[in-house]
Amino acid sequence: MNEGTTNGSLSWNTHSLLTRGSLSMEQFPFLEARFPVVRLEDFLPAVAGKGLEQILQWYWDLLDRKVNHNGNCNSRTRIPPALLRTEGDFIEAIKLNPANRFEYVRVVTPDEITRDECHDPSRLGPPGPAYVETHVGEELSVREILCTFCDEPDWGMDQDLFDIDRYGYGPAPFGGSTGLSSQAPFHVAFLFENPLLRWLVPSLNQSFLEERVRISFALARLAFNCGMDYWGWRFTAWGLHYLQDLTQPYHAKALPFFEWRMISRIALAGNFTEFAKKNKNLLRNRHLLFEAAVHFLVNEAFKNGAGNIFVPPLTRGPHPQPVVLRSLIRNAVKHASSLAHRIDSGLINLMADPKIEDPSYYLGDDVTYRIDETLPKARRDRPDQFERFIAMVHRGLSNAGALTRLVVACAQGSSLLFNDA
Repeated sequence: MNEGTTNGSLSWNTHSLLTRGSLSMEQFPFLEARFPVVRLEDFLPAVAGKGLEQILQWYWDLLDRKVNHNGNCNSRTRIPPALLRTEGDFIEAIKLNPANRFEYVRVVTPDEITRDECHDPSRLGPPGPAYVETHVGEELSVREILCTFCDEPDWGMDQDLFDIDRYGYGPAPFGGSTGLSSQAPFHVAFLFENPLLRWLVPSLNQSFLEERVRISFALARLAFNCGMDYWGWRFTAWGLHYLQDLTQPYHAKALPFFEWRMISRIALAGNFTEFAKKNKNLLRNRHLLFEAAVHFLVNEAFKNGAGNIFVPPLTRGPHPQPVVLRSLIRNAVKHASSLAHRIDSGLINLMADPKIEDPSYYLGDDVTYRIDETLPKARRDRPDQFERFIAMVHRGLSNAGALTRLVVACAQGSSLLFNDA
């Protein structure tokens, strides 16, 4: 799938397009308001003494309760907020990847490219052809800030955290301790799993996603209250990313395939760690293939303009009611997990590729795999399967679109969504 390469071709990251599509028909005049780019080093002194200290103390306590509840160590890093002066200080304080740095960019719009741009399957963040560098004082619209930075949590901030002892997250509950898969516990929430599976694999119960949403929205509210609207919307975009992730079935269901068969095999194996090592590719391949397929199809649709088949499901459907955040998360996961089995079987039937179901094969390492070749061929060969698969994807996108509009409306209105502690 050529995950780690770029060749000068252009593909937008999927979260960016989901956000753009979700807001494309919405009459939110504030989306066109423009605010100057502010560097983090200028944001920090502007909010010092105005609530940042309380937010950080609350967040550290929140993480302590989470890791202690799961039998891990305390979250250790507690930098005196008065000492937060640099980007590195801030990254350390909210326990992000210390190798990560914040980019100041704008994602290009569909009007800025030609329709014959090639598909780049890497989905990497900036720098790259999909991004334009921005400078301090340059004004961006709220829409541009949201569409750019709703992808930011996938640019490395949540990777490689479990081996950092001073952060106190404890051992990785699932996924790897380093690399792309190490961000999984911050981007998934398996809230509606089979009770037997939850008992057999209790680590599936642990997720840091809700804490990530809460700190994002708390920082956004602080930024808005202090007149730092650029960062208010950038932090809002972070929270939006995590909530959009929950509308993806493979982020909401640990075993969307062969559920009882796999549970039986886990129970018989006795040693779950060894079982997971031998069979992890069964899930990873499907997860990667689904995201690659949707990424390709959504990019193709936006490049074709009028032929876009994804804007209607993203824009229709009622707003969810602005309920407390935990209920919003649970409802999003419940909807996605209810679709997981049918989406998974639809994907496998459409692609009809035996390699995907081979535990010894990992799609992420196959640099020869071309989704822009295999998916169009599958669409031609099995049009009925393609239509069924797209219909299920549309149901998931409708959930993502409604959730996106709710978050944006709540951010503008300082709704209870942002105040739910």
